[in-house]
Parts: sequence; C-alpha cells; structure tokens
Amino acid sequence: MRFWLLLAIWFGAGKSPFAPGTVASLCALPLAYLLGRAPIWFGVGAVVACVLLAFKAIEVAQRVYGPVDDRRIVVDEVSGLLVAALGLTEWGNLFFAFLLFRAMDILKPWPIRRVEECKGPKGVLGDDVLAGLYTQAAFFGLRNLMRMFSL
Repeated sequence: MRFWLLLAIWFGAGKSPFAPGTVASLCALPLAYLLGRAPIWFGVGAVVACVLLAFKAIEVAQRVYGPVDDRRIVVDEVSGLLVAALGLTEWGNLFFAFLLFRAMDILKPWPIRRVEECKGPKGVLGDDVLAGLYTQAAFFGLRNLMRMFSL
C-alpha cells in the first residue's frame, strides 16, 4: 500500500503547499523528455502503463484520503502531462505543452468537466488524460498553423 500512496502523491510533490498539481506536472517533465527521446512505440506503451498504474494508485489513495479528489493525489496530473507531451523531444516544446496542459486542466473545456464528475479513479484520472489529449490536439494544431503561415 505504501508504494501506491507514494505514487499517488508523486513521491512527495502532492504535499506541496502551493499548487501541488502544477508542481507534480513540473516534476514529470524530465520523464516526459526521456519518453520523447525513446521510440514512439515505447513512449506510448510507457504512458499507457503510467495511466494504468495511476488508476490503481488513485484507487488506493482514495481509500486512505477519502473518496474525493484530494489535492495530495497528483499522479493524475502526471499522467495527463505525459499524454500531453507524448512524442515531444525539445524542452521548449515540452514547456509549451506543460502550459497548454495546465490551462486545459484548469479551464476544463467540454467534456472534461463532465468526465471529472465521474466518481472514483475514473473521474480523478479521466479528466486529466482527456486534458492531455486536448493539449496534443491544440499543440499540433498550433504548430501546423505556424508552419502554414511560416511563423
């Protein structure tokens, strides 16, 4: 159980007194960088594995901290960031994806807010994974627009 709780709080980042989700996402950037440098099949597999491990960690943590989305549980933000950063290999792009992801996670455009309302790990994790997918779409959409207009 100790391992799952440690994973749920992303090895202490969830105990940050200021914006633990943002702190955990920042702490996950080096992992995102390494996964971006790996072959894409490995990166996708690793992100899927992280999401599955996060689901279990959230399940265990909610038994300890209560059924709500406790602010100490930040492995969902880590998982969402890894989805958002999948395939990115440069620090500048990773940081931009981080900013986009945090905006998506905070603003929660439709249907992210609806997913967040689901009970248990599905709601806690689902909204962040969806925010990561939205970030991917926004990032690559903006990048293609910039290329199209030679910016």
